[in-house]
Amino acid sequence: MNDSIVTRKRIELNQAMVSKRLRLRLSRTGGLSAGWHPFRGVTFNTQHGFRVSKTRKGLTLGVQSGRLVFRGRWNLGKFFRLNLSKTMGFSLSWKNELGALNLTRPQYSSAKLFGIQVRGKRAHSLQMYYLLFRLIVWACQATVLLIIWMFIITIRIQQALAIIAFFSGQAFHLLVDWFVYLGRVAGVIISALIEYVWLELRVLLFVAWQFLKLGIVKMFSTPSNKPAPSADIGKSALKRPSQKPKVAGTTTNPDTKTTNSKKSSIDVTSGMSASQLQTAFKETLRLDIRVYHGRRIAKSNMTLGALSNNNFQDTTFKVSGRSKVKSVEDSFKKVFGVTIQILDVNGNLAGNNLSIAKSRKS
Repeated sequence: MNDSIVTRKRIELNQAMVSKRLRLRLSRTGGLSAGWHPFRGVTFNTQHGFRVSKTRKGLTLGVQSGRLVFRGRWNLGKFFRLNLSKTMGFSLSWKNELGALNLTRPQYSSAKLFGIQVRGKRAHSLQMYYLLFRLIVWACQATVLLIIWMFIITIRIQQALAIIAFFSGQAFHLLVDWFVYLGRVAGVIISALIEYVWLELRVLLFVAWQFLKLGIVKMFSTPSNKPAPSADIGKSALKRPSQKPKVAGTTTNPDTKTTNSKKSSIDVTSGMSASQLQTAFKETLRLDIRVYHGRRIAKSNMTLGALSNNNFQDTTFKVSGRSKVKSVEDSFKKVFGVTIQILDVNGNLAGNNLSIAKSRKS
């Protein structure tokens, strides 16, 4: 038997030794291996071991090296194929000159471009461009065939009416009237077809251009060699960083010694925890507060973003000694969806109409 070079996922060379039952195979990926087929359905291979299989009506059942072999291939017409796999189940693919487009699992599509085999997402992108090109070609072919058939039918009808008019003694008048009517109808049909074809081509060209702009750069870009981030890194990246209260004026560090600069207001952010908020009120405004999570006292390590029922980006607002107690509590409820209570110097609830500064003196 002559040598056969097959290009699929790999480049391989098959050579029959002595007879068709004994074959030697050299593959780029698999290396050198030998196979012996004593009879149909039984194979001994130096690389894959012993295999027994039976194929009937496209369904293959067998055992290879202790593993069950179960797959199916059925052709549905000229272009489609139904596939069955033990692990993936059923899938439907479209066969074409470029390769195969898997309609149910696009990531298993394949394509061959300039002799290079491509699989996966890149193959799916190439197949989608090829399908769009084929749709444009099919639309043009269908339009041309429709115009040709319209002309043929018109000519046949014209010939039949001419024969009928000739034998009825009114050939001349009928032919004149028919040609006038036929010219009008043909003009309307041709103008409508031309307008329809032009509109269809413009739409298809616009869609093709959008596909090219969105996908061609991504398809041919070199994949990054960086490893995928671990689950722990992904979780830490999603966590909202804990933010310390911002104090107007000079920025302070809780680990350093306090200075003599007097703080008069605090900036409340969504990243502050309940304990940080209480500390900021105590140190800056010299008042205690209670932070609630629903009807219960909130845990000290929970941030305002975690306590909030509202969907908001990173929000900040200022609380100073001039702010009204009621206004501050309502602002927390409105902005963060969190309930707080401000206490006066005696540990009682501060009056709603009093300011923060007056609550310290009561």
